Amino acid sequence: MRKWCIFALILLLCAAWGGGSARSCLAQSGGAALAAAGQPPAGAASAAAPSPPWYQRPLPPLNLSRWTLGLFAAALALLAGAGAGCAYLLYRSGRRALRRIGRVARNAAVLADQAASRAALIESPLAALIRALRQRTGPELQAAVADRLSEPAPPELQAHYASLGQTIELLEWLGAELTMAECLGRGLDLYYRNQPARALAYFEKARRKAEQVKKPHCLPWHGMGMCLARLGRRPEALAALEEAVKLSGSDALVWADHGSLLAQMERLPEALASYDRAAALAPSEGAVLRERGRILALLGRDQDALAVYEQSLSLAPGQPELWHARSRLLNRLGRTADALAACEQATSRRPDYSEAWLDQGRMLRKLKRPGEALAALDRVPPGDPLRGKALFLKGLLLADLARFDEALLALDRVVETEPGSTGLWLARAGVLRALNDGPAALRAVERALEIQPGASGAWQIRGEILADLGRDGEALLAFDRALAIAPSASVRQAQIRLLLKLERYQEALPLVEQALAADPQAEFWKQKGVVLDQLGQPDAALTAFDRALELEPDSPEALCLKGFILAELQREDEALALFDRAAAAAPDLPPLVWETMGRLHLERNQPEPAQKALERAVQLTPDSAEAWTGLGKALLHTGRRAEALAALDRALRLQPGAAEPWLWKALALIGLERFEEALVALNQAVEIDPHCRAWHIKGMLLADLNRNDEAIAALDKASELDPRNGEIWFYKGKTLYELECDDEALAALEAALRCDPDSQEARFYLGIILQERGLLDQAGAAFAQVLENDPGFSKGWLFQSNLLRVMQRPAEALAAIDRAIGADPANSLAWYFKGILHYELRDFRAALNAFENAIALGPEVGQFWFYKALVLGGLGLKEEAVAAYARAHDLEPGLVEAWALKGCLLAELGRAAEALAACDRALEIGTESARAWFYKGYVLCRLDRAAEAIFYIEKSLQLDPDDAEAWNLRGLIHQQLGRIDKALHSYYQALEVDPDSDEAHYHLARCWALQGNKAKSLEHLKAAIRLNPANLELARSDPDFEAYRGDPDFEDLLG
Repeated sequence: MRKWCIFALILLLCAAWGGGSARSCLAQSGGAALAAAGQPPAGAASAAAPSPPWYQRPLPPLNLSRWTLGLFAAALALLAGAGAGCAYLLYRSGRRALRRIGRVARNAAVLADQAASRAALIESPLAALIRALRQRTGPELQAAVADRLSEPAPPELQAHYASLGQTIELLEWLGAELTMAECLGRGLDLYYRNQPARALAYFEKARRKAEQVKKPHCLPWHGMGMCLARLGRRPEALAALEEAVKLSGSDALVWADHGSLLAQMERLPEALASYDRAAALAPSEGAVLRERGRILALLGRDQDALAVYEQSLSLAPGQPELWHARSRLLNRLGRTADALAACEQATSRRPDYSEAWLDQGRMLRKLKRPGEALAALDRVPPGDPLRGKALFLKGLLLADLARFDEALLALDRVVETEPGSTGLWLARAGVLRALNDGPAALRAVERALEIQPGASGAWQIRGEILADLGRDGEALLAFDRALAIAPSASVRQAQIRLLLKLERYQEALPLVEQALAADPQAEFWKQKGVVLDQLGQPDAALTAFDRALELEPDSPEALCLKGFILAELQREDEALALFDRAAAAAPDLPPLVWETMGRLHLERNQPEPAQKALERAVQLTPDSAEAWTGLGKALLHTGRRAEALAALDRALRLQPGAAEPWLWKALALIGLERFEEALVALNQAVEIDPHCRAWHIKGMLLADLNRNDEAIAALDKASELDPRNGEIWFYKGKTLYELECDDEALAALEAALRCDPDSQEARFYLGIILQERGLLDQAGAAFAQVLENDPGFSKGWLFQSNLLRVMQRPAEALAAIDRAIGADPANSLAWYFKGILHYELRDFRAALNAFENAIALGPEVGQFWFYKALVLGGLGLKEEAVAAYARAHDLEPGLVEAWALKGCLLAELGRAAEALAACDRALEIGTESARAWFYKGYVLCRLDRAAEAIFYIEKSLQLDPDDAEAWNLRGLIHQQLGRIDKALHSYYQALEVDPDSDEAHYHLARCWALQGNKAKSLEHLKAAIRLNPANLELARSDPDFEAYRGDPDFEDLLG
């Protein structure tokens, strides 16, 4: 036994020697593979002589001598029974190692040959990856990864990435430590092989390596984000991509992928912001612009989306999806012809684009071009999911062309695949009826009613077909059912035609006369009244109903029929009295009676009784669109807007093709402040009936929303339809004023006053325009007339006060603003303007009280807080002023002067760091604001940093050379720095801008005193004291005038 153990030990030592040989051989072969890929093996020394290019280096032969000895030792072990298993395992391991070495070496050689043989590949991302592996640095690899991370690699490059991945696998197998670039390359390979989980591990490893060297890079985070997104881990993916954009905020691709992920998470505003950043960084990138346009369209910003699509198409006109997206957007905006042109561009670039062909067919049908529409629909191939829709539309087009046999064939093909479509069966019934196949058409309609029993149109078509077949009784029942579901004009017309066919009123009249002669009962008189009314003889019909009521005074039927005729004759009071009598006699009146009563009450501006009548109507006929519309109107008149909206929606579900419910729905939505939805409803109304008054309401709404160009277009249309409507002209004038078209605005307002001389709002806006034109007296007359007619018009007093302020009549302005506050104490603007008036009069206490009242009414208005801060500063309450400025810029972050003046006060309080931070913030917001630069200079000057301050003052003067205060501060800084000549120049510039600047005169007096020029010094000091007596006390203690103490002229000047 001992012998066998010793023998086995010897064999193991031999095997280990052979394994080491194999490892050495493997390292040599692996080194050859790396050399072929452009990377020297680890630890290899640099050659003294230049080596040939990596793709020309031959593979070194494998040295298998020591390996052979290992195999020989294993063969001896086979002769010994105890060592046979070990030898066999070593043999298998060696064979695998050899095969692996050969395979990797071949891959590396193929990689090198491909890279060398194709010149285009030398500059490809793959070549960059290979060079990065050779150099062991990574920047080129990172750039290549970024270039290919989001877009799928072309097939020819995917093979190269796979070969590269095997080369990196070899590095790992050899135990080499991968660089960040190699980890990124391996991750990219796995990402393209749809192995995101494995790719994620390599990107994380790349991230860790970047962190180890304390040089974080965006590419690992970018790769991690894309892998996590593909794995469905969106929150983690978003976090990774946000890290990527932090590290490389100038990489458009990273921002685009960030936006794409946010869009997938339905965070559209944030997605739009990311695409905005991407578009700013890569303005010519078509894919980025396309996605940005899609997000804008989803957010309802159609015009912005359209502009983006057009910009993208100008950069990349060959993208069919982009043309199709633009086409759909244009079609939604009602620009069918433009939409069709865009759709044709899409199909020309992608002939198999079925969805675009289907949309093209729809638009061509809408444009009455059926032949081209048929050709477009035929381009949707069999087997396509959209083929059924294309055939259905084709059937309708063929029916439009009276090619009924072909239409029937097309519809039958769709029925085979979609037998549950009500519209399809009804279309088929219409074609069969046109082919005079009544029984088959009836079967098709009954099939549609089995699917959807509540389809009003199906019941109407059934009634018409039954009438064609002579089954009049059934036809009447079908029409009744259709009217019960959704009354419509077409159903009523069909029913009237059938009733005329059955009753034959001309022939019925003499028969009714004969019956009355024989038996003058009330029923015959009622029938006669109906016939006469149908024959267009309302007066004779009223006489017949009167005779019926003589016989039956409380007959509800006679009362109602007579009431209908009186309502048609616009004798509303008499009609309502008859309806009330009928309701008292029989509360279960027909629904039409209650609808008529409701309509009449609304016309008489009696919303409460109208509401009761219409509620009864919809109880009796819940499928009456007219009843629901009337109820909606009544509820709207009583201020119950949400209920009114629900009623009008019900009416539109029953009768979507009626303009009136859309109009009243828009009014309800306006009352609920849902303005965009209201515009949609108004657009529907004018599309159905271009002559309805929805243009008027649409124009007013758009004006209130400050969408002035659209408002003018709508109001122009409204004024064409109703030129005597003063309200239309007023809104037109007001909107034109907002657009700064003063001449047109004046003309429109004058037209409004011609139509309605009592329109105070028109006269008020007339006064505003006259004031802005400098015609102050005429403006004052207009305001005076407005206030004479309406002394409680707070806004009128407010503008009257402002006019008096402009005319430098402050006492009258204060009286007017007090009248405005008296008329409306809750008018925050009136308190605000009162504060400004007191501030200008330097009455800071009264101003502070006014601004505090304004803030109590409007605490979220930044301007109120800003002026309060000014007043507090004037009162010397600096800490309170700083807090007020802070509140102002918190509410309105773009309020530059709030930041800047806050900085000035902080400087005066000795809080230098905060002061400078506030001024820097002001400059960030208002780079082009001269005052922001001025206040930063002022703060630096206060902090005894005059040399730095001069730069900011010079910048301020570049932006506003007419700022006397800036020139004075410039002079003061130069004076502090001992540059008296420059100081003098600055002060004289200040006087040139503002000759009454007492500050400039005072500083000139100081400068000339320092220069020893007594005459000029005293001249300017005298002017400074004249302009501002406070300068007298300053001069008494100013050390710059020390040389003049005791001088008679100086002492006389000081008194």
